[in-house]
Amino acid sequence: MRRFAPFDWLIGTGDYTYKWDQLQQQEAIARLRSVRFGATGYIALLDPDGRALISPVNKTVEGKLASEVPPIERTALEEMIASAKRGGGFINYQWPNPATGKLETKTALVRMVEPWGWIVIATMFNSELQSALDVEIKIYEQGANQRS
Repeated sequence: MRRFAPFDWLIGTGDYTYKWDQLQQQEAIARLRSVRFGATGYIALLDPDGRALISPVNKTVEGKLASEVPPIERTALEEMIASAKRGGGFINYQWPNPATGKLETKTALVRMVEPWGWIVIATMFNSELQSALDVEIKIYEQGANQRS
């Protein structure tokens, strides 16, 4: 606040911090939504209550709690929430592959992050992880053969 002497005015400004917080959350969600790695890797996001904020491959899950989604997705989300509460780490779970419609194993790195208590999940189908590992092994073996 300042005094504007020529007219004897007090001029002030203010801001609602919750609005700023909401804008920061929206920007973070937009950035995380765009992250992709490999052909099947992406970031999913849950709020502190376990409500899906980002589910890139199944948008029908977004906005829902784990208890409100089909059983397979529910089981996976419950595992992620439990992992986050234990401090996070790697988990394996079953998830429908949108390309085939069949259940496949995925691996996820789960972390609870501040300041909003979000559960951030970086996940990818294991079949893609295995393919990438096979390529790296082949490159290593070719290099070892050339050194021999």
